[in-house]
Amino acid sequence: MYRYETHFHSAETSPCSRLSAAEGLKMYKAAGFHGVNISDHYDPGFFWRNSNLPTFQDQADDWLKGYRAAKEAGKALGMSVFLGMELCTENSSNDYLLFGVTEEFVYDNPRLYEWKMADVCQLAKRYGILVFQAHPYRAGLVFTPEVLDGVEVYNGSPRDNSQNELALSAAEEHGLLRSAGSDCHRPEDVARGGIQTEEPLTTTQQFRDIFLSGGYTLITTP
Repeated sequence: MYRYETHFHSAETSPCSRLSAAEGLKMYKAAGFHGVNISDHYDPGFFWRNSNLPTFQDQADDWLKGYRAAKEAGKALGMSVFLGMELCTENSSNDYLLFGVTEEFVYDNPRLYEWKMADVCQLAKRYGILVFQAHPYRAGLVFTPEVLDGVEVYNGSPRDNSQNELALSAAEEHGLLRSAGSDCHRPEDVARGGIQTEEPLTTTQQFRDIFLSGGYTLITTP
């Protein structure tokens, strides 16, 4: 069986993370995982902090630093690395995990944090990207099933009350796809969730497609 992390934040891109991409991948390798989806925060705060950069392409390059560092680390470790995104827009506190993101998508669609989420989801469909709501039952968030492909039904963060049982019930009620992840920011978060497959996944597109095929099981035990 092959194990993959769906929800990892690199210190290179996500200021809330205390794990560099290389450190994180080494820890996941030691924990028996075969790959990691880099889901760094894409939100107004990141681009405000980088407003001194002259163009959006420069800002996008900076946002991709964590993923690119992880790719290099993955080559050395023999691990797969996938490009994802945790998107938060200006008009909502909700967080959305995007699976199947490409660098082209990032460059071609600037400032997604300014968009309405319904419009982001329509755009994602055109690119074949799946949209899952992350930890939808944390305090202050609003579940939005009408725009979703799936739900993070298990979030392994030890510092947050994600009410995973409510997320699972909501996914069942609305017939949505399901993911599980560690929401990894610190060493103690490593390998607290993920997915398991019978076949290896090597590309971001394969990682996206496994959700559509249902050929996976959830890892919900740290």
